[in-house]
Amino acid sequence: WVPLGSLAVLLLLCLPATGALGEGGVDPRVPDDVYSSERFHPVVGFQNVSLPVGSSGILPINVSYMGELPNEVQVFEATVQFEIYRRGLYGEEVDLSEPIPRFQYIDEVTNATINSTRYVTVITLPASPSLRPINPKVVVPEASITGFYRVRIFMEWTSNNARSMGCFTHEKWIENLDRVRDEDPPDGANYLISEAGFTVVPKYFNTVSLPNMVPDFGDFTTPVIRPGESGKYNFTVTNRYGIPIKDVLVTVEFYMWATIEDAEPIEDLDGPPPLIEGEGHPFKVISLDAIAPGESKPVKVIIKTKEDTPKGTFFVRHRIEFVYEDETFIMASRGFFTWDQWEGFDYTNLYYQLLVSGIVPDSSFSVKDPVPLWPLATLIVLCVLFGALAVVFYLAEEHGDQYPRLKKGLQFWTGRWEQRKRLMQQRMDELRGEDWEKGDGEDDGDAEGT
Repeated sequence: WVPLGSLAVLLLLCLPATGALGEGGVDPRVPDDVYSSERFHPVVGFQNVSLPVGSSGILPINVSYMGELPNEVQVFEATVQFEIYRRGLYGEEVDLSEPIPRFQYIDEVTNATINSTRYVTVITLPASPSLRPINPKVVVPEASITGFYRVRIFMEWTSNNARSMGCFTHEKWIENLDRVRDEDPPDGANYLISEAGFTVVPKYFNTVSLPNMVPDFGDFTTPVIRPGESGKYNFTVTNRYGIPIKDVLVTVEFYMWATIEDAEPIEDLDGPPPLIEGEGHPFKVISLDAIAPGESKPVKVIIKTKEDTPKGTFFVRHRIEFVYEDETFIMASRGFFTWDQWEGFDYTNLYYQLLVSGIVPDSSFSVKDPVPLWPLATLIVLCVLFGALAVVFYLAEEHGDQYPRLKKGLQFWTGRWEQRKRLMQQRMDELRGEDWEKGDGEDDGDAEGT
């Protein structure tokens, strides 16, 4: 499970960057099955970026269209408006509150620098579909509240317009998606488009959250414990940053029990769960103080079980909290999230969707009766014996002149073996003869009686 946890992080990095889910699980993107590729419709795509407080960055947005332009229009020209309008964190959304991140651009008339929650630009696309990148700059004030900031989009051209989810209620958005699938126009717009967004994260988040920099959990010792006995569960935490991390707290918690047939949360077990010695609970918070760059510190717990502790595999989740450059960061493993949370996020939305700054691995240990060793010992002895006999036969047959005593001894014991086989065969033949004669006599007696 340790390498699988690391592999999961790498696989998540390979996923395409997408928008975060809105309130109530409503997806602010237009699904692929709403418009066919032959049907004209504008398309908006974006890549979520994580902007630390007190910084600025580019919000990558691409605008294009699918299908053929209506009425033989040679050029698609549209006014596109972006507006930062809501903030969300961990699936819950609230209204904006100051200080608010803003778009920054140069006013073409006054040549002044403008900071605003709205940004308007004009795009032009040729008759053949192509991609038009729009990269508005976003400035994040030092005291901004962290979270995912949603950007609604409004497009207008000739007598048509397209709107994103932020222009409707969530219920109306879902209703409009169904209308477009039925090839009816949406209510309140001519077309539907996806909206954009960006995540405001704590300072140093982009450094701390890099998968190759996240504190390494390694050198695991995962015991197999006989019911009623104890076992050691150990691992190390390594600081892979270039500076020390301070006030390090590591949480170790048993959270799930499983066998091949069944799985249950540990609190739903019929029997007593494994506990950590000295705690009386299936969890423990361990202080590691400060860890220097490149330094590894051990985490050790003693697991205690009872005679009636259910046998099976127990999964262990980990959580680490530490201070990096006076900022507190939290990282957690798979076991701290629901299936929906885990399957529905990608690494670019890590902070917004999971409220952590990195992913660390789960692990596990087993409670079961150990496998007896005598079958393995017997197999080893037989392998050694037959291997030795193979060498003896080879040397005696192929190199008998060099090992005359070995060849003579082998012939002696082979002769004795053959002699015993002949005597045994003779005895078996005699016994079969006696049984045959006895059987014939009984048959004759039966015949005479008959």
